Amino acid sequence: GHYHVAATPAAQSVLAGAAQELGVQATAGGRNRWQYEPLRQSRIGLFDTFGGHMPTGWDQWLLREFEFPVQQVWGDRIEAGDLARDFDVLLFHTGLPGARDLERAAQRRTPPDYAALARALPPFEDWSNLAARNTQLTAERTVPALRAFVEQGGTLVALGSECEKVIRHFGLPVQVGTHAVDASRAEGERRTTRDEFYVPGSLLALELDGWHPLSRGSSRALAAMVNNSSPILEVVGDTPKVDVVARYRRQEPLLSGWLLGEEFLVGKAAVLCATVGKGRIVLCGADVTYRGQPLGTFKMLFQALLRAGLG
Repeated sequence: GHYHVAATPAAQSVLAGAAQELGVQATAGGRNRWQYEPLRQSRIGLFDTFGGHMPTGWDQWLLREFEFPVQQVWGDRIEAGDLARDFDVLLFHTGLPGARDLERAAQRRTPPDYAALARALPPFEDWSNLAARNTQLTAERTVPALRAFVEQGGTLVALGSECEKVIRHFGLPVQVGTHAVDASRAEGERRTTRDEFYVPGSLLALELDGWHPLSRGSSRALAAMVNNSSPILEVVGDTPKVDVVARYRRQEPLLSGWLLGEEFLVGKAAVLCATVGKGRIVLCGADVTYRGQPLGTFKMLFQALLRAGLG
């Protein structure tokens, strides 16, 4: 959780201001034997959809509040490929190709009159790219583009329900959901029903791997917002390429709210980090950015952004 800054007059001025405004500690130190990893400013792209997506809007606000230089990304740019040319990190809280794409495509209405729509919208931002915003991602073009991006060293962050899509598209050894024993099935289990496992929107206790790079600066125990749409994750098999950054506490995971079927959370993960090629995929099943509020779980996301490209 420590960062080393060279002692220049400019750095001292910045640190003095940050210490007063943000409450961070800046301590003078001499040469030491610690080995540091160099950090650089990541080029961050946050995907959004036509008409906007509320959780993505909160993500954008959050990153700007914490001074991450985030750029909105629309469907036309993702579909064009060569993503490493412009980005080190891509965040998805919505929009990735899913199982219902064909159904949605069949129901899609005729594109609006973009020029007329742009004139009608309030002038607080540039609306000249409405057609780009209305470009829906497709598995045929998006998945190869994202795979190339990650394999070349990029970081792909999936938040909430986008985790399951990424797991499927990349073939990650991760099971989604909670399951009950069912001897009548060949696989020996089935998905739990709503009567067996349900969490409507509660704070659950997480236990972090304190040695993992994405948990640096975080407490070993955190509270995370989880609801019934939050994917519960579990690594399948013994694979060195998928790390559990945070898992649900084995005993009494409920901190606030209510939870039905806590026994189904045993061994399950809230945040995973997978190595794919030269890059990484970060899966945040718990709502780590919930409406800009949970300061504790922000740090795992921030570390993923800060460490982009470090391996």
